[in-house]
Amino acid sequence: MTSPSRTRNLNNVTSSSSYSLLIDGGLSFSSLPYAYAIHARLLKLGLHRNTFFGNRLLHLYSCLGTFFSVFRFFNDIPVKNIFTWNILVNALSNAGQMTDARKAFDKMPERDTVSWNTIISGYAGTGHFDAAFSALYAMRRLGLRGNAYTISISASCVFTQLQAKQVHGNAVRCGFDSSSVVVGNSLIKMYEKAHLVDYAYSVFWRLENPDAISWNSMISAFGNSGHGSSAFECFRSMWASGFSPDEFSISAMISICADLKDLGKD
Repeated sequence: MTSPSRTRNLNNVTSSSSYSLLIDGGLSFSSLPYAYAIHARLLKLGLHRNTFFGNRLLHLYSCLGTFFSVFRFFNDIPVKNIFTWNILVNALSNAGQMTDARKAFDKMPERDTVSWNTIISGYAGTGHFDAAFSALYAMRRLGLRGNAYTISISASCVFTQLQAKQVHGNAVRCGFDSSSVVVGNSLIKMYEKAHLVDYAYSVFWRLENPDAISWNSMISAFGNSGHGSSAFECFRSMWASGFSPDEFSISAMISICADLKDLGKD
């Protein structure tokens, strides 16, 4: 909760650079009254019409989850740039308002990778996986390369083996190969969900520097596909590679042992 003294101290701030820092502080305080106090001071100084400060305050309202304030303040910014629009689309997506988010997205004078990632992520987060893939394909048709986050979002939307292979192919075309452990981990989990454990292992094997998430994901993929012995071998290799098992790997191995016992293989 924001103290009254902290809010009153805003009256002593005069420089615009200090207000930028105060907005950053508002993210740490997570206080709506504090955000309103900053907004009031910017209004008094006329800085609320400045695109930079408008975007910063819009982002603050978005992070605080005040959907109404975001929408209202967006309309008060006279000169909007791509960052202004991205913040609005992100706020609407986070609020689950995907119809409005799509309308805002379609109205954007220009879009960048962040714009596309935001709308794809919004669809994925609300369970609209077909819409997420449609947006991904539209992005590709425009020749936009995307980034590691684009691939990770796409991988989370996969439900069929064909989709999994398409996402992997897109990752290769975009230049995200075995050097990206973030993309690799997403692909491993994707192939596990698509019941293509051999493909998951192929991705894992090509990773230059697998991390603990990579190992745990591969152990889980083997275990959930009925390859208990391969899961044990992967677990031993994890130890040999210098990674200490954590709660996730231990939990996976306990589940695998239970499954083997049920099958009479204890």
